[in-house]
Amino acid sequence: MIKALESGDAPFNRNIAASAQKGAEHFVNEEKNLRMRDARTRLGLSQTDLAEHVGATRQTIGLIEAGRYNPSLKLCTAICKTLGVTLNDLFWDEDAAS
Repeated sequence: MIKALESGDAPFNRNIAASAQKGAEHFVNEEKNLRMRDARTRLGLSQTDLAEHVGATRQTIGLIEAGRYNPSLKLCTAICKTLGVTLNDLFWDEDAAS
């Protein structure tokens, strides 16, 4: 397995990426993204404003809200601090926990 990583085996890397994406889809769903959008708009922030505050791009914020990007923990915490909410408020999926 290490040899495959070192050799840059493209099929192996695609399998890792596909697995990571499937896992991300489990944690990021439409409901959570609506919570993020609602928290952002309650503060009167645009996607661009939020992106500037957290050191991301507007496109990244848009993808998170659309459920097409699973942010890093670092980005999640920056978003939560900026919006004045907890990680649970924006990113915890009650259905996945049960």
